[in-house]
Amino acid sequence: FLHEEIAEAVYSYYSSEDVNNNKAIEIIKKIEYNQKIKTFLVEYHYEYIIDHLFDKNNYELICSFSELINPNELTSSTLFKTSYSFSEIGDDCKAKSGYQIHIQEYGESSAVCNNLGNIFKKEGNKAKAIELYTKAIELDPEDKIAKNNLKNTENQKLHDEKKEKEI
Repeated sequence: FLHEEIAEAVYSYYSSEDVNNNKAIEIIKKIEYNQKIKTFLVEYHYEYIIDHLFDKNNYELICSFSELINPNELTSSTLFKTSYSFSEIGDDCKAKSGYQIHIQEYGESSAVCNNLGNIFKKEGNKAKAIELYTKAIELDPEDKIAKNNLKNTENQKLHDEKKEKEI
């Protein structure tokens, strides 16, 4: 019954419209040290909580909450949302790792390839970004975001190469 009471408390907390990140992080830290509660929440409630926080664009809290479990235990959707959240708060290293795990565990998707391409582009690896945007378009020929990213990155790469030749 304790698990159910905790789950209800977490649900009601995360269901409130005004989520206080500091208070939520405090709760997460307490959960982190109790293996039974952690296992229960991850097994039965993790996806709901992540979905709810993602709908509210609460990326920082998603990232804090994600520290509770192994990324290999996440569903495809939850792993994607967690990786996206890390990217949104500027932790491209964890985002990149999450997207790579997603590819290993669940295969490629247009969104994963596109977002991973964005990270490689930020790192200055335009060739790899172009490869990933191209793969995203192969997976979903209607993906306008990937098409736009591909076009912009190819143009930037050509501009960079032209500049190098001038030097």
